[in-house]
Amino acid sequence: MNRCFLGLLLFMGPALALAAEPPKTSAKLPRTPIACDLMLLAPAPPGVGETDSTVVGDIDGDGKPELITNAMYCKTPGLYAYKPGADPTQPWKKQLIQTGLHLEGTAAGDLEGKGPMDLVCGPYWFSPPAAGPFSGQAWRQHKFAPGFRDWCRAAVIDVNGDRRLDIVLAEDEYPDGHLSWFENRVGVDVQHPWLEHPIESRLIFAHTLQAWRNAKTQAVSVLVAGYHNRTHSEIFEAPDNPTSPWTRRVLADIPYGEEMVACDLDGDGKPEIVAAEHDPFKPYQSRCRLFVYKLADPKGTAWFRYMLDDRFEQHCGAKAVEIAPRKFGILGHGWMESRYVHLWRPD
Repeated sequence: MNRCFLGLLLFMGPALALAAEPPKTSAKLPRTPIACDLMLLAPAPPGVGETDSTVVGDIDGDGKPELITNAMYCKTPGLYAYKPGADPTQPWKKQLIQTGLHLEGTAAGDLEGKGPMDLVCGPYWFSPPAAGPFSGQAWRQHKFAPGFRDWCRAAVIDVNGDRRLDIVLAEDEYPDGHLSWFENRVGVDVQHPWLEHPIESRLIFAHTLQAWRNAKTQAVSVLVAGYHNRTHSEIFEAPDNPTSPWTRRVLADIPYGEEMVACDLDGDGKPEIVAAEHDPFKPYQSRCRLFVYKLADPKGTAWFRYMLDDRFEQHCGAKAVEIAPRKFGILGHGWMESRYVHLWRPD
């Protein structure tokens, strides 16, 4: 049986206080363990390492999603796109995007405004050849963040409302990571196609980066969380002029949190934050908690915290997935118990 730990979280600078209980709820999220059914998308050449950041997007415009992922921790690092055929259980068509660069942080979006999707990985972005993204021809490589190191987290969003997709980038494997948004001037300013606007410069192993726009106010928010013992998860809110300093709000301390996610779980038009602990060492691996944070204050200064489970560590964080129209479940996958994917779903 799932238990809920209920509390109202107040922001007091970097400190966090528990003040009151949120409204009572009878909602339950039963858990279903799903044994992983592994499928080989394509034969891997010798020396190809682990995937680190993966994104799904329709990069060829045929209305069907493709898979983009990278290879890390090996002698032949790279970025690849995979396209399923009529039978998705058969090997997928593979397109090399780049090789030779050890990059983390993948995102997809039409950065050029031409229709086809471009790809972001680390401080680089890649544009498809004229013959098509799966033509076998080489993708063009560009560097938009020369001051950033190669291991990052990335998000693509129109920050300043000019209908051009910008890039939000955080260095993710460093105790002194930077966070900036890069204004898209591609095709407008040949000399300066990307303008950096710093947001923060003291991030600690920022393994979470997600950006979204408020449907009512159109304001952009960025969620950042560090993978380290007792590092903060923070939300940065853009002002009316996003080139000015952003407002920083501390959400919580999540021990070894991995890849938190923002999603409107209850359909009220406001995103909730799904957060999971990852501590694979005994005895903590069987005591890690799964939380949902719900906004309690319209100004974003207070959140309700619900504990959904306290039994499993989540190596790759917990993901919100739409299991039915406007109905979301939460997926989790552990490091030590990697055979199973756990699904928490509403009754």
